[in-house]
Amino acid sequence: MFNTFKNLLYLKENQLTMKKNILFIFLFFTFLSFSQNTYTVDNRTGSIADYTDLQTAIDKVPVESILIVHGSTTSYGSINISKKIIIKGTGYFLDENSKTQSNVNSSKLGGVYFRAGASGAIITGLDIEPVIIYDEVSNVSILRNRIKYIKDENEKGTNILVSNNFIYSSFKTNPNSSATSTGILLSDSKITGNIIISRVTGRRLELTNNILSGNVIHGNYMYNSIIKNNVYKTGLYDSSASFSNTIKNNIIKSTVDQTGSDGNIYKSSIDNLFINSTDSRYTSDGRYILKNGSIAIGAGENGVDVGPFGGGYKLSGIPDIPNIYEFIVPTTGYTNDGIQVKVKIKSNN
Repeated sequence: MFNTFKNLLYLKENQLTMKKNILFIFLFFTFLSFSQNTYTVDNRTGSIADYTDLQTAIDKVPVESILIVHGSTTSYGSINISKKIIIKGTGYFLDENSKTQSNVNSSKLGGVYFRAGASGAIITGLDIEPVIIYDEVSNVSILRNRIKYIKDENEKGTNILVSNNFIYSSFKTNPNSSATSTGILLSDSKITGNIIISRVTGRRLELTNNILSGNVIHGNYMYNSIIKNNVYKTGLYDSSASFSNTIKNNIIKSTVDQTGSDGNIYKSSIDNLFINSTDSRYTSDGRYILKNGSIAIGAGENGVDVGPFGGGYKLSGIPDIPNIYEFIVPTTGYTNDGIQVKVKIKSNN
């Protein structure tokens, strides 16, 4: 694969038709060792991908295949997942953070619906409307995506991993009502390292290293859960010990500055934990990076940082494959010896 990559960097003058193909390959991944079960999806005009329609790709490829979904200005629409499969996009906020992708369009989807048979599926690096679990599935991983909200419609999902996502909204409790509910509704699952512009509800959850704007943790909203190393921007309410939540090492918005039990810290101002608006990293998700001297540094259980970056959050949700963040093909200067192409690559994990 490396020799192929090296040879592609130089184009013969009589091989200029390869330029389009190379641009396609390098717009967001390279050095990827393609296996027989890795396929590309691109809905842009003139695509040379394996598929142009994502749902068709999901339906046709074998179980445990990997689908690489290219960035586009056009949504790939809503999809149903009913098999164990891995879907990887380009990330989000690509035009805000540095060294993301040479193509700053995200892999946009409508709803992602997990159906029977989807146990073990993984989605990562996607820009999604809702994620909804409809059927009995387990061990689904939702990693490094931008998502409107996540909901287990029938409380049939178990061991769902929601990690390092940017979750930006709530959902209506009733289609005929203007009332909205939580940003994440799950049970028997792990929610870690996310930026959540809302709240989380559910049962038997492990909720760690998130930042949350919602403040309700009691009764039917959440119980029998472990809640630690989080930042609660608008407070936290747990009305009774009978709900059996373990709440420790969180930083919680409060009217009075104090250190409570189990390592919880209450602060009247939460915003001063993070970098300020003059910092070059002050982007839609970068604004939650802890500033130098923040009390959140090392304040979590076992000395980890409180908040999403202490839980492994990656700016722009770049997936765990190398990405090209700069790709330059000169428009002049072709010779019989070829043309030099400039490529800048960053590895990710």
